[in-house]
Order: sequence, then C-alpha cells, then structure tokens
Amino acid sequence: MHSELKVLLVGATANRSTLLSKWLERRGCDNHFATSCREACRLIQCQLFDLVLSPFELPDRSAFPLFERLSGSSTTLFFSAILENGCLWIPTLMHGKRWQNARALRPGEFAIALGTAVEQARRYRDATSMTAIAS
Repeated sequence: MHSELKVLLVGATANRSTLLSKWLERRGCDNHFATSCREACRLIQCQLFDLVLSPFELPDRSAFPLFERLSGSSTTLFFSAILENGCLWIPTLMHGKRWQNARALRPGEFAIALGTAVEQARRYRDATSMTAIAS
C-alpha cells in the first residue's frame, strides 16, 4: 500500500467540496487548504507537501513566494492562470526543480498531467522512503 500524498490546494475557493479536491481524495491524497499566499507559506514552513496547486494571483499577492519556498524541495508545483474563457495550468516545479520545456495546459491536458504527477510523486516518495530506510 502506498503512503498518502500530502497536497496543498491554495486559493480563495480552495476547500473539500471542489471537484479537484474530491478527485485527489479518490487517488489517496491527504488534502490541506490555504486561501492566501501568507497562509500557504505558513503551512509550507511547518510541513512538507508532495504537491501544491495554486492560482498565480491570490487575494493577498502573487503566488511567487510559493515558488521561492518550494524550489529545491521535493514538492511538485502547478500554478493556474485565469483567462477570459477558462484557465490554464502551468507546470512549474517537479520535485523542487524547474519543470523543463513546460507549456501551459488546458483543463483536459491538466487532468492527464496531474494524474501523472500524482503517480510520480508517489513513486518519488516511496523511493526516497526506501533509501532512508536502507541508510
């Protein structure tokens, strides 16, 4: 059995009732929520998250401080950008490293990429846990 992934959902509407939250829960994720950049940074300072999903613009400021705090960590980060006719998701960090050759994803593409990111985060976490046990 895989360990539960810790996911931080950030944004004014981040809560357990969203489709995204329910989708992640069905995939064995332990979801946490923050409505502002300040709150998200506080949570990130206290605990490690495998995955963070956030709009780039938050009520109190841009989400760039999340990028700064998570760079070099083991966390995968996606930013969303709201457009006139929907939103795009931008893969930003993969296990704390800049996501190379990333392009903005439409919602359908994001669903596929997020499923892959969840599985990769789970494999990465399991592999690092096994390495820690072996040493």
